Amino acid sequence: MAAPQLSWQYALADGAAYGLGISDDGATLVAVIGFGFDPGGQIVSLDPATGAVRWTHDVPEGASADPIVVDGVVYAGMGSLVGSGAAVYALDAETGEELWRTDVENREAPGNADRCGHLANGTLFVNRGDAVLLALDAASGAVAWEADLRSRRAAHRSSKETRSSCPPGSMAGASSRSIPPPGRNGGASRSQTIP
Repeated sequence: MAAPQLSWQYALADGAAYGLGISDDGATLVAVIGFGFDPGGQIVSLDPATGAVRWTHDVPEGASADPIVVDGVVYAGMGSLVGSGAAVYALDAETGEELWRTDVENREAPGNADRCGHLANGTLFVNRGDAVLLALDAASGAVAWEADLRSRRAAHRSSKETRSSCPPGSMAGASSRSIPPPGRNGGASRSQTIP
C-alpha cells in the first residue's frame, strides 16, 4: 500500500487557520483565518481538489473556530478575547456574499462566538464563549432565544447542597436532574433538551 501523498497546500503569508469546515458533498471547503492578537480575520473558500482560493470575506473580528457548511450556506462564528468583537456570519457558499451578520458580543465580559456547530430545523445554535447559548434563525440571523448556562450551574450546585442535607433513603430532590457539561462521559458530547 502506497503512502499518502500531499495533493496541495495552502500557505498563508500572515495568520493561521483557526478552523475548517467542509460541506457534506465535499464540494465546499472553508477556512477561518486569524492574525493572532491583531484584529480582524478572514473567511476563505478553497477548492477541495486543488486548494485554489474561490473567494475571501474580510471581517473585523478575529477567527475562533470551525465554520459549518450546510445547504449552500457557510455559518462562521468569529471573535476573540482580545476585544475585536464577536459575530456570527452567514455567507453564500458559492460566492462568499454576506447573507447576514449578527453581533453576539457580551460587552460586559467579551467572549467569542466560538462554536457554530449545530444547525437543526432552521435554528443555528451558537456557544457565545461565556457560558451563554444562543439560538439564531438560520435564514435571518435573528436571535430566537438565549440561555445563560451559568445560572443553571448555580441552580444545580444549590440543588446538590439541598439533596445532601436530606436523610438517607429520602426521595427529596429525586426528580432533579443534572446536565453534564460537554466533554464529560469519556469526552463525547451529546444533545439534550434543556427545560
